[in-house]
Amino acid sequence: MYETKVRRVHLDDVQHDPMFGEALRIWEATVGGAGIAAASAALSAICDPATNLFHSDMNANSVLAYKVKTLRQAFDLRQSRGEEIGNYPDAAYIDSVLAPNYTAATNENAPIFRRIMTPMVGTFAIYEGILLPYFDQEGRNALSLSRLLYLADGVELTEPVTLTNQEARCLEQLAKGLSAKQIAYALKISERTVEHHIEHIKLSLGVSNGPHAVAKGIFALGMKGRPQAQNDAGRSLWNLTVRERQCLSLLTSGHPAKAIAEAISVSAKTVEKHLRGARVKLGAKNAVDLVAKGAAVAVSALDEA
Repeated sequence: MYETKVRRVHLDDVQHDPMFGEALRIWEATVGGAGIAAASAALSAICDPATNLFHSDMNANSVLAYKVKTLRQAFDLRQSRGEEIGNYPDAAYIDSVLAPNYTAATNENAPIFRRIMTPMVGTFAIYEGILLPYFDQEGRNALSLSRLLYLADGVELTEPVTLTNQEARCLEQLAKGLSAKQIAYALKISERTVEHHIEHIKLSLGVSNGPHAVAKGIFALGMKGRPQAQNDAGRSLWNLTVRERQCLSLLTSGHPAKAIAEAISVSAKTVEKHLRGARVKLGAKNAVDLVAKGAAVAVSALDEA
């Protein structure tokens, strides 16, 4: 799994974002005296399923005693599991990632906007959020408003897996969007042998389809996804709609189109429409290529200028 990365983004870069722009206006209107309760209620009010926002109230009375006091999750890309992306059971993650950011916001007494890429409990996630410092009778606090951009669930390995050299090469070619026939040509082996390797790869990784195999290869085995132009990589992920990101995340997590449709309560035709939109924006040829390019874009997103 990849290590957690945090990138602080200049506030000028998010001033025109309608959601975070509204959060800044609320902060400016309430920080002078309305109190943290009023500010928290105002931020909660702008959370909406269509915007994929969730709101956290973090207590900072002690530098290392950060904890979620309240959490309002409006939209969860893992909604079929009934879990909240805002739950952080890992104390090391809180101390090393959350605490320094909240300390910076309260020490500077200024909002901080950041993007975070992190593996949390077997899940690879990218989200962005704004931290808003407040001071009241409870001490030093910071409220946040965040939105999930990308999620790859079920991409960890439950036990060590060893692939043969030829299987590993097949998986790498699969992640480049090649078909079995194209892989056979590239590796100078028969198409039937390629198909046999792919079936064994899926069995070894404990997956039922090609997209999920590629996802596990990229996130659990550290295999590189399909290359993406640097500037295009940062834009593409952010240009996906909420529904496109949701469908991509569920596809990456091993769900076929029918299961995705059931999970988000839409028709299979609508799911195909969202996946087609994601393929166009990421320049992918098929479902496997979409997962590979989505992952490649995701893991490079925080490196973009």
